[in-house]
Amino acid sequence: MDVYLIKRGHKFPSMRKNYCVLVRIELSFYVTHDESKNRNSSATTNRLDAMELETKDGKTFFCAASSAKDKRKWINTLYHEIAPGQRHQRCEMDNASETEHDRRLEINFAAK
Repeated sequence: MDVYLIKRGHKFPSMRKNYCVLVRIELSFYVTHDESKNRNSSATTNRLDAMELETKDGKTFFCAASSAKDKRKWINTLYHEIAPGQRHQRCEMDNASETEHDRRLEINFAAK
């Protein structure tokens, strides 16, 4: 999965647009889509399309998708690719509101 997200960095806490690519369990951030092809390198907000991602080593990334729909896509993709052990608690979007769905996924990620 690849898409532009707005991400808050560690050194500079302003929100910046980054091109993000998720391949299996690796999430990479690039300045542009072209950079993702040329290189292989690897806060609370009131935005409804915002996400908080925490790495195993304790780094936290605050990101915002371009829409609530893209946010749900990212959360679902991360959930299914990175946290496969949590699948028994999977919620179906048809049976839960967006807020309830996000809350359940946050609980599942916190349980890792």
